Amino acid sequence: MILRPSISRTSSTIASPIIRPLHTLRSARDILPRRTEPSSSARQQAFLFLLSQVIVNLIKNAAEAMEGQTDARLTLAVARDGERVRLIFADNGPGVAPDVARQLFTPFVTTRANGLGLGLVICRDIVASFGGELDLVPAERGATFVAVLKAA
Repeated sequence: MILRPSISRTSSTIASPIIRPLHTLRSARDILPRRTEPSSSARQQAFLFLLSQVIVNLIKNAAEAMEGQTDARLTLAVARDGERVRLIFADNGPGVAPDVARQLFTPFVTTRANGLGLGLVICRDIVASFGGELDLVPAERGATFVAVLKAA
């Protein structure tokens, strides 16, 4: 008799994308996957890596939007709001047109000739995977993106 391990279905674990294909393989080839939860330091490293990807993408987007602008300015701020932390990225570029802003987090929507329209979608998904939100907020000039995350 083969004992099949119970695999919990926790959607927020890093291992989830690996487990689904293993279930398919297991049924096809009688493979018995065993999952161990990542250590808290591994989760923390993954969080920091993914968060750095979000930060790099938002900074890159702002830099590209302000390209050629002599007074280009990007302000990065961190503010704690109770149990939440807000990461604020505000530039003084041309801003986002209202018709584009409504679709900004839709896959393949871009205003750049060489853009794929996936960067902000992926950033929002990463932030959401940690229980947070990423939004474009109204600004007097330029674009302001705010990522809200649970405080550690």
